[in-house]
Amino acid sequence: MKKARALSTIFISAALMAGSALAQGAPEGCYSRHYSPQHLAAQPQQVAEIVVLSITDQGASFVIAARLADQGHAARDGFGGMVMIEEGMCNADGTCAVYCDGGGFDVSAVTAESIDITTDGLRVIAGDSCGGEALVSNLAEVWGQPTTYRLYRSPLAVCRER
Repeated sequence: MKKARALSTIFISAALMAGSALAQGAPEGCYSRHYSPQHLAAQPQQVAEIVVLSITDQGASFVIAARLADQGHAARDGFGGMVMIEEGMCNADGTCAVYCDGGGFDVSAVTAESIDITTDGLRVIAGDSCGGEALVSNLAEVWGQPTTYRLYRSPLAVCRER
């Protein structure tokens, strides 16, 4: 019985630590990921080859840039290889929204090394995001269904280069 209580205490402690990390909202910093050809081949609906996320202003605002993969709906729409960008604001609970009703993402997990963002609709564009004169894509693999991207803490220079 003591082993079960010890394991239970460990799991409860881990859950509380994860909850406190998410309660802090979107952690300021630079996060990125370059998905390997092997990863993309195993995930044929994934639309992003590279994702760079900059969260600033104590977690209140973000810029996300993605080089779209030549697969999934990005390939279907002729956007494979294009770099598309969006920006928006984050709430204290880790919910982040793109300006002009462009969807958004939730910060679904945070560790010292990474951040997971989950979206069921996150517009990225090439052009004027609010003026209607843009090429538009979506980082969700399937509109309305959750897609999670795990991004890794990166040097600030990575976010400046996007």
